[in-house]
Amino acid sequence: MNKKKIALTACATALVGTLAVGGTLAYFTAQTNTVENVFTGNNKDLKGIIDERFDKETAESYTPGDVIYKEPWLENKTDSIDAWVAVKVDIDAEGNTVSYDDFAKTYATIQTKTANGQFVDGFNTTDFEEVTVPNANYKFFVYKTVVKAGDKTKNIFDQVTVNAQIKKVFNSETAEKTVWKEVTKADYDSSSATKKEISGKYYVQESVTSSTYDSEANYFVDKEGKLENANISRLPKFNVNVTGYMVQADNVEKDEAVKELTALVQK
Repeated sequence: MNKKKIALTACATALVGTLAVGGTLAYFTAQTNTVENVFTGNNKDLKGIIDERFDKETAESYTPGDVIYKEPWLENKTDSIDAWVAVKVDIDAEGNTVSYDDFAKTYATIQTKTANGQFVDGFNTTDFEEVTVPNANYKFFVYKTVVKAGDKTKNIFDQVTVNAQIKKVFNSETAEKTVWKEVTKADYDSSSATKKEISGKYYVQESVTSSTYDSEANYFVDKEGKLENANISRLPKFNVNVTGYMVQADNVEKDEAVKELTALVQK
């Protein structure tokens, strides 16, 4: 899952790194790529990378409520060119782009460590300034100071905390499956489907697909007269993508750099 985006202007470049999250039942995987893009102009190279410190061990076996440290930063890899830099954070869940507000509500919360060691929800706005991009469904932040050649930014965030009540989704590997769904007595009485009552609990038989799956319901299969968990769901997959942008700082004031970086992210 490589996501590579390059935005170029005179002596400008973009970089990308990705946090991948997903799973079957209680499974979390992640692969973060370090990408270096180079643009040559006027006999100068502006180079940089998105790098990180990442808790891969926890990520590969996550459960709801887990806290995974994920600390992305941008490093200016040039030998002699100082740069104004920015980062874009965009998120997709189950293959669909989602806003950060929806992501935090449904999947996980991005958090930043403060100077006193506490973690707070959101991004590092001490060192980065959020810039609003019209009609954008992503977060965009410009670093407040010039990044010298060979230096790096502070982390844009420090960890991802999976929601304790994150809901499972229908396992797409199962196209359709006939199961027993636990229902209320009223729904049981009104249902015309095949149904059964076991020890005071009520079940109706139905075929479940991705469009009819109910994340709040309990589904079972009949194994020799005994109902067992149907295992037709999994934890959702989502990606947190971090893309970096750079423009040279020589003879460029911050206001001008912000305009240029904003133009880059919209290309």
